[in-house]
Amino acid sequence: MTALYLRLQQLRAELETSESSAGFGPTVLFAIRRELLRHLLQVPYPTLQAGPTALLRRFESVIRNLQAAATFPASSRERQLSEARQALDVLTEFDKRTPPLAAAAPTTATTPRGQRS
Repeated sequence: MTALYLRLQQLRAELETSESSAGFGPTVLFAIRRELLRHLLQVPYPTLQAGPTALLRRFESVIRNLQAAATFPASSRERQLSEARQALDVLTEFDKRTPPLAAAAPTTATTPRGQRS
């Protein structure tokens, strides 16, 4: 499991908890949407290109939806929640496709002869 996957699970749980609580407000949803957009924009380009075309189209659509100004009349709230869930699904799919980073091999610092470090 990657750190991103764990964070996405936390965001999903936070979204579900917030949705079912009486004190749910737009601030929580705005914060979740902002973080999801940040994660989407950090998906590496090679990962995007390696994915299927349908996933790339969903990715682009989700970014457009999250970048659009959100409004909160009652009917829009459900749409905002749906868009956040879609973003979570797309990010989870890309995270599955991203190979884990290999542990960096230890290196030793060397200085050229005659120079002090």
